[in-house]
Amino acid sequence: MFWLNNMIEKGNSLQIYRLQEHGMMNVIANSFGQHSHPGIILKALLCFKKLLKLGERLKQTNDLSVNPFMIALDQEGGVKAFESLQKHKNDEVYLLVTELIDEYFSEFTDP
Repeated sequence: MFWLNNMIEKGNSLQIYRLQEHGMMNVIANSFGQHSHPGIILKALLCFKKLLKLGERLKQTNDLSVNPFMIALDQEGGVKAFESLQKHKNDEVYLLVTELIDEYFSEFTDP
């Protein structure tokens, strides 16, 4: 997960797109299910946060209706694992998930 975090942080949009073509979101989605390893989950969440931020820029510049990285997570079956992290016993995981939901998923949640 550390290498992926570095690639996302340092890579340009094209490089990140290529990572996505080669299963990056699958790695992140699988990491969300590692409930016994908060460090792995936190790195995965930080990667996902960076991707969501990039996805918002792509959404605006390409006139997309939805953040493409939200779609990618859903396609990899990672949404349920992501949602389950709201109940994680680690406070850092819980807080980061809550932050991401508030910032990027509020339009999809019921008031």
